[in-house]
Amino acid sequence: MTDKLRWRFVLVAMVAIATVMVIVLSSINMANIYKTNKNSDELLSIISDNDGRIPFDEHKIPDDRPPKKPELGPEGRYLNRYFTVRISESDSIISVDNTNIAADVSNIAIGYVNQILEDGQSKGTIDNYRYSLSTKNGTSLIVFLDISKEQHINKSFLTVSLIVLFISLLIVFLLLVVLSKKAIQPFVDNLNRQKEFISNASHEIKTPLAILSANNEVLELISGESKWTISNHNQIRRLKYLIEQMLMLSTFEEKIDNLVFHEIDLSKILIDAMTEFSAIYTNIKVKTSIQEGVIILADKGSIVQLVNIILDNAFKYVTDDGNIFIELSQNKDAILSVSNSCELINKEDLNKIFDRFYRLDEARTRQKGGNGMGLSIAKAIVDKHNAKISAETDDDNNFIMKVKFYRKK
Repeated sequence: MTDKLRWRFVLVAMVAIATVMVIVLSSINMANIYKTNKNSDELLSIISDNDGRIPFDEHKIPDDRPPKKPELGPEGRYLNRYFTVRISESDSIISVDNTNIAADVSNIAIGYVNQILEDGQSKGTIDNYRYSLSTKNGTSLIVFLDISKEQHINKSFLTVSLIVLFISLLIVFLLLVVLSKKAIQPFVDNLNRQKEFISNASHEIKTPLAILSANNEVLELISGESKWTISNHNQIRRLKYLIEQMLMLSTFEEKIDNLVFHEIDLSKILIDAMTEFSAIYTNIKVKTSIQEGVIILADKGSIVQLVNIILDNAFKYVTDDGNIFIELSQNKDAILSVSNSCELINKEDLNKIFDRFYRLDEARTRQKGGNGMGLSIAKAIVDKHNAKISAETDDDNNFIMKVKFYRKK
């Protein structure tokens, strides 16, 4: 259990740290791309305002352009590569100006223009170019700015971010593996003390219970059986059963290494257990639908205990003149379903039904001899078999307990 808890701690911590790092690095990369596009759009706007040219005189750039004009400097005209395309009102190409770019764009310009006109966007990105579309005096001017350098920088930054993310997570993982044992040690110590306390207290209680039981028997021999001696006997037996259940649940985690998994006949185990309960509760109507030869890979002793717990719960708490329906089927997975008529159960109670010492009806549970430990043990057994247990109610006030055993691949 300690190793399982340790790796769960590592997993949760890794997920949390990875999530934060991914959000931070993604935000930085998105901000970088946004800034690149913003600067490109500003430059495209200047070129469009100056009839497809970057002006020599920077004073020609409007000062009221929001939010800020780019600082071109004296070399700005030569550092930025771009070409322009003029189109008429009928969307036909009038001219292509590629004097400010080394690449031959005459052929690709036609495809770019058609795509822009089809999309209907005034600005955007096509391949390695950022473009803007402006209309003046009946003709349109499309400016294509080469942003291949900026795209390469953004991709390089993204690659570095991924490498940093991977290395950081690897370092964090190694640190968590080393330090996680110390981090969960207080919890492990507390759990061990709890188990030790339960074990010691149970052994200490057994001695006075044995004496009380012996004294009660002596009283019955001297004075005869009475309602008081019968009550004492019932309470002593209930305490002994509770102690056994507490010890079983507290030590079940330690017994996991001793479980022997092999193929067992769940159908036979269920039929044998059902026969025993039916002989005891003769006044309860039981309907069954049990598929023969349902084989699962499990520890036989644990599964026998699980079946007994589920059937005991159904037979104890079925309503007067109620019915119990037991079903076992196997298609891909083996599914055991036990339902019994019951009183109305709240959904909030169903969520707590597998908690230790939790009981739906305190008075009725005590009357039936329950202590709230059985379903907790059932849940522990199911978890150790990597199966699934659930509890639900239907519209007819039937309490349904289902256990699904997954087929081993």
